[in-house]
Amino acid sequence: MMRTIRALAAAVVLCALAACAPCPFPQTQPAGPVATEWVEATMRVVQMRTTQGGASGEFDPREVHARRGDLIRFRMADGDAHHNVSFTHFNGDTPGVQLPPDSPYLTEPGQSWQIRVDLPPGTYPFACVPHADAGHRGTLIVEP
Repeated sequence: MMRTIRALAAAVVLCALAACAPCPFPQTQPAGPVATEWVEATMRVVQMRTTQGGASGEFDPREVHARRGDLIRFRMADGDAHHNVSFTHFNGDTPGVQLPPDSPYLTEPGQSWQIRVDLPPGTYPFACVPHADAGHRGTLIVEP
């Protein structure tokens, strides 16, 4: 009986201490640029559609406006051809700018690949590599 009372008393003390202890996770966003980017981040969705019977494709929208911290999701609208997204195909090595890596090839309807915009303000062309010469291109405009 005495053991049960001690165990109960210990449990009450631990609960009281836990209630008074600070929460390990912040209840509000911390101040600073990371919190600002997170709060203001926007998700942009770009559909990738096959055209010309699989010989090409299109990005919809073709021109994407975003700010640093925004997410861009490239989504395969159909599975009629294999498409990818490449920022390096036209930009090559851009001194001082780390371009996003090329996406894998998307082959199934609904598959997607996304990036968080971490580029300085400017204009960045992108393309589907196998269909770039047939016009499957787009432009990312990173605004200040």
